[in-house]
Amino acid sequence: GRRRDSAGLVRTLTGVLPVLYSFYRPDGALDLDANSRQIDYALACGANGITLLGLASEGELLTAEERLSAVRAAAIQVPRERNLLITLRSDDDVDSFARAVLDNRTSAAFICQVGADARSALEQCRALHQRYPAVICGLQLAPGLIEGSTVRANVLRETDIEISFLKA
Repeated sequence: GRRRDSAGLVRTLTGVLPVLYSFYRPDGALDLDANSRQIDYALACGANGITLLGLASEGELLTAEERLSAVRAAAIQVPRERNLLITLRSDDDVDSFARAVLDNRTSAAFICQVGADARSALEQCRALHQRYPAVICGLQLAPGLIEGSTVRANVLRETDIEISFLKA
């Protein structure tokens, strides 16, 4: 996906953007120190950025505040020239997540998860596109729904949303 950031630079999502794990302390709380070490390791190994809260991670089990804490910490830690890609759940408040990122960096990318009904993901992308020009937005198409006529029809009908990428 390509998008001009606030400085007019074209941002492109390229290279390896690993989906990171969520680490926990023995008391069950999110371990942001361990997450920070994982980010450092991924970047030191040549990753062009990171993906947080993806479907393969434990991000689905975190509370909204835990998810925001992980996003804020990563937005501070990941260098601005590297990509930060964040998966949103359908119940996430896009403004809270966008602010958590854009308070600390000039751009980011969000993946909105498409379920059987694509409307909530499309609304999230619409809100991000309209309110935050420095944000790249894409859709996560769940296996089995990629060829689904409902998803295809909903996505193709929406002409006022800038979808920069599709992730399957």
